[in-house]
Amino acid sequence: VIPPTNALSTMTEPESSTTTTTSTLDEREPNLPNWTIGRVVALAPRVENSRYHQGAVSEQAPLQDTSGFHFSTPDGAVACSTGLNGGATLACRLNNETNPPARPSDQPSSCTWAGNYATLTSDGPEHGACTNEFEVLYRSSIVDYGHTIAISRFSCLVETSGIFCLESRSQSGFSVTATGYHTIFAADRAPESILGLSDDTTSETPRNTTTPTR
Repeated sequence: VIPPTNALSTMTEPESSTTTTTSTLDEREPNLPNWTIGRVVALAPRVENSRYHQGAVSEQAPLQDTSGFHFSTPDGAVACSTGLNGGATLACRLNNETNPPARPSDQPSSCTWAGNYATLTSDGPEHGACTNEFEVLYRSSIVDYGHTIAISRFSCLVETSGIFCLESRSQSGFSVTATGYHTIFAADRAPESILGLSDDTTSETPRNTTTPTR
């Protein structure tokens, strides 16, 4: 059940917790070499989605069960929500943003602009968003380092070097690392920090495909 507005919705038993990822690995990241970001994200151990239905509308507000999914990184650098404004958008708040984009001139006056937000849809990622359109809850459950959370078409891998989020239709997404926000693509070479390979490695010789080296 997805609420029609961005208001917080309380639910006793979220119905979507067991039916969020129905696609197979090959459908999510088709024919990608093992050293690509898409394969590393797809092959990482998965968290249990039912743990990620709680959040708060403010830092001081109480936690509540919702119909959406909400998660954050262990270092608190990034918090994300999806489902509150419909399941088609993943919205993330970048708490350590140091170079936010300026407000676009075509944004309406009704937009509460924030450059420390990122959104991801089937059209790809965007840096900056109207916070009144894409709510991100506070104090959400943590995705441990080395794990991926997969919600519908979205997959986010959390590592000590940052977070890497992809959308399966566009095969694109964004990363947030020590160097800030970056647009990424599933077919991009994974950085050494999450793959354990040097960036000048060009061979596509099969490697360990069970668990990516970290």
